[in-house]
Amino acid sequence: MKLVIDASILIAALLKKSETRRIMLHPLLELHCPAYLKEEVEEHRERLREATDLGKLAFAQVLKTLMENIIVHPEADYQEKLEKAKEIIGKIDEADIPYIALTLAIEADGIWSNDRHFQQQSEIIVLLTSNLIVAFPKNDKR
Repeated sequence: MKLVIDASILIAALLKKSETRRIMLHPLLELHCPAYLKEEVEEHRERLREATDLGKLAFAQVLKTLMENIIVHPEADYQEKLEKAKEIIGKIDEADIPYIALTLAIEADGIWSNDRHFQQQSEIIVLLTSNLIVAFPKNDKR
């Protein structure tokens, strides 16, 4: 399953060992994000690390492991879809435009996000973590 993830998912996986982290590492998921998500996490890295029980090295390792499972896309990869994405979600939340544009550009199956803004549009499938917990249970042998 090919999904675009937003910052809420990466941050949830960083903050604690959780179902979100487990699902992010599932081998049947192909995860993608716009490059600015990585920049945003780096910008808030110390604050995020302080919110965890992890030391600097452990936090860096968790972040590295998670990012190794995400394909990061520069704006050039989805630039041609920005106008369509703006039509879909621009009036709801302009910060979400790159996620919609990337989803369209790479023909992803949907967006994985717990951000309710995405659910206010109807053109892109939005999956919550709770949907993926059901789709990828702990004892999944796939």
